[in-house]
Amino acid sequence: STDGPTGYNSPMEAFNSGQKEKLAYVVCISAKWKTNNKPDFVATIDLDPSSSTYSKIIHKLEMPNLGDELHHWGWNACSSCKDCSARRRYMIVPGLNSDRVYVIDVASNPRSPKIHK
Repeated sequence: STDGPTGYNSPMEAFNSGQKEKLAYVVCISAKWKTNNKPDFVATIDLDPSSSTYSKIIHKLEMPNLGDELHHWGWNACSSCKDCSARRRYMIVPGLNSDRVYVIDVASNPRSPKIHK
């Protein structure tokens, strides 16, 4: 979540006390990028059971380059830092097969993230 506090004492505390996620961000690699000329992308998936788009990909953010193989992404704010002022505003997404690191803004429009830099 980008709007709640970060940090809980345990996974069980987060499960019992935390907000349920309404969106998921999933990195999707283009395994055959050399032949299909398609870049990797970050999919935004609707997790809200009351939504008409529940369980569907509602947005695809294509990367500007081919062959990155997006991998092991994280947040700009650590989930265990217990700092109420820290917000998960940016995803930090490195490419396993490239020297590129993308910073993706998920706070400005969580349903339609964009590359910050």
